[in-house]
Amino acid sequence: MIMNEKNCALCGAAIRNYDAFLHHFNLGEGLEKDICSRCSDRILKHQQEIFAKLFPTRAAKKRYDRK
Repeated sequence: MIMNEKNCALCGAAIRNYDAFLHHFNLGEGLEKDICSRCSDRILKHQQEIFAKLFPTRAAKKRYDRK
């Protein structure tokens, strides 16, 4: 393990090719975490699913409004 190597705060995996812009998350109120690209992608996908349910498109509304 390299001394400056960072580990993901969620899964614990080593973050390869660490870039603070891509991997360092400032969550506010002094909470900062380093997150690997894989976990970052999972968080993004989860958030997209939540937004899709909260703000469905016209097509989704038509599909779910049918009885």
